[in-house]
Amino acid sequence: QQAYKTNAVLEQLDSIAEEGFSPSSLTQYIRNPYQFYEERMLKIKPLKTIEANLSAMDKGTIMHQVLEVLYLPFLNVSLVEDDFNQMLEQLPIVLKQNFDSLYKNDDLRTGKNFIIYNVIEKILKSFLIQERLLVSQGNTLIIKALEHEFSNPVWIENIQKRIVFKGTVDRIDTLNGVLRIVDYKTGNV
Repeated sequence: QQAYKTNAVLEQLDSIAEEGFSPSSLTQYIRNPYQFYEERMLKIKPLKTIEANLSAMDKGTIMHQVLEVLYLPFLNVSLVEDDFNQMLEQLPIVLKQNFDSLYKNDDLRTGKNFIIYNVIEKILKSFLIQERLLVSQGNTLIIKALEHEFSNPVWIENIQKRIVFKGTVDRIDTLNGVLRIVDYKTGNV
């Protein structure tokens, strides 16, 4: 399938560029340009299906929310091993609360979702243990911001246009004084 770049389409792209491209919209364009055209240009939303299993988006949402809750009390402080011990202790409680708030009951924590739930817990635990090890080896880690929204216009010389990039940064931190922007990926934090 192909969408022709008529003047109307190009004007719509200019309008979207002024409003802002998010990382997910750019990824969608790269992976499936026609789906980008349908959803972003024509504003046709995909049919919602009722899923008995956790969707990839739900998994990502849960993981982001859990990490945000765990790290929030430790913003702008140099993390120590005991901070991660506290987070690891809180992890099962925070995960259950976030899962239950998304699904409102325990009914969806069976079968395949039971496995997915446990995998999410293992991934988050592994991530926290990895960061605790980083700190235990003498590295200085300071979380500066969580789920930080941004919007930044950029002039693109070769097309002579200003395009806005926008989105939400999962985490901004400093590791040994070096500023980092951290993006969590579902299944591979």
